[in-house]
Amino acid sequence: MKPSCFHKSPQGMKNPSLKIGEGMGVRFMHMKPIFLLVCLLMELALNLSLAHGLPGSATTPTPRHLASTLGITVAPVSVTYTVGQTVLLTMTGGSDGINYSVNLFDDTDSPVSATLRYVSAQGTNNAFLWPTGASSYTMAVTFGSDAASPAANDRYLSITNLSDQGDYANTGSFQILPKPTLTLVISPTLTTYNTGQSVTATVTGGIVGEIYTVKLYKNTPDDANDLLNFIRPTNSQGGTAAIVWGPTTSSEQFYVQFVAGSEGPTQLLEITNLDFLHTVDSPTFSITACSIPVNITAAPSQPITPGGSVTLTASGATSYTWSNGSTQNPLVLTNVTSAITLSVRGVTGECSGTASAAVTLDCDPTIVADAVSIKQTALLGPANCSVELTGTGFGTGYTIRGPNGYVFSAVYRKVGYYSINALNVKLPGTYTLTVSYTNACGQSSFDTMTYVVGGEACP
Repeated sequence: MKPSCFHKSPQGMKNPSLKIGEGMGVRFMHMKPIFLLVCLLMELALNLSLAHGLPGSATTPTPRHLASTLGITVAPVSVTYTVGQTVLLTMTGGSDGINYSVNLFDDTDSPVSATLRYVSAQGTNNAFLWPTGASSYTMAVTFGSDAASPAANDRYLSITNLSDQGDYANTGSFQILPKPTLTLVISPTLTTYNTGQSVTATVTGGIVGEIYTVKLYKNTPDDANDLLNFIRPTNSQGGTAAIVWGPTTSSEQFYVQFVAGSEGPTQLLEITNLDFLHTVDSPTFSITACSIPVNITAAPSQPITPGGSVTLTASGATSYTWSNGSTQNPLVLTNVTSAITLSVRGVTGECSGTASAAVTLDCDPTIVADAVSIKQTALLGPANCSVELTGTGFGTGYTIRGPNGYVFSAVYRKVGYYSINALNVKLPGTYTLTVSYTNACGQSSFDTMTYVVGGEACP
């Protein structure tokens, strides 16, 4: 940029004040007429010298304040940037305790009214106080959606001393291009994937310097549906879930493996920069658990003798979890006294399968319940208003029932011959002894016997 006596603000006012935080600077100096005339003559002379090939540069503006020690560089160095891109400014030559500002200008040296995001050690303002003893100061600047420029070399960034508008330094000129369209292609392109399967996500249209990550979502892309913990990503830059878009990058790839927990009918992959302002989503797809065949063998073969042992061995996977909580394989069961069914889940990598096996018992069908006897200990009457009935039999369950809802029962855990004494029998009439037995195979048997209690009930 060539030096100029006039640098109008957007409003064209003669004495505009710098609006801190709005990304604009002031380049208009109010001068007395005689100084204005001298300045115009100097500018005319300089224009003539530039026209005759004297030193000057269209991309490196000449400082207006010849005694200025300020300097400013931008990284990455480029003649084009894009909306949404963040650049890093390094400024040097500032004076301790002096306020400075950073602003965007066009090729007519007018401040550009655009949305810019400033981030430095002193916050998110475009103005800052030069730190005491500092040789340089850095600030990150992000170009907003309305900062795009229509032509090449029509934008530059400038640092200005707020106490001396002529003390400033400029970057080289550049163009701010519209934000590129981010595209995403998933390969292989399927509507259903399995856990353990990997896909390649190829992305184009990134912004130089931006960091992009890959995410997996359930249904819709929001934090509540984030399934990032259920993918294993790597990328073409040798990292995992993040890449940095380079100045010569045309495309990058993420390699994504779906793991257990990623299952769902409407999942999607998303590529986004860190502030979620440059994002692309894939079409939705389903992820299902991959299955493997799992089998169980039992030794000895079924059925086994009640109280015996059996060994169950699962196969077809690398690790196993049984329905009783055990992770041992083979699984040894001892003192089996009842028929049971166990299942197992086998896992290999991200794939799993299940199987089940029934353990049956060889039960003797001739062992059944037997009601043997029932007798009265005394005769009901005035001298014995309450008597006992003694019932005997073979089985595990014993019940004596009589008049007026009388019930007396006993249960034993192990089958055998037992006697029970039914107490408080106070009414004459018919009483029934029932003996029951259910074997380890679940087969039940019953036997009954009746007895008539004689005598008279007490009044």
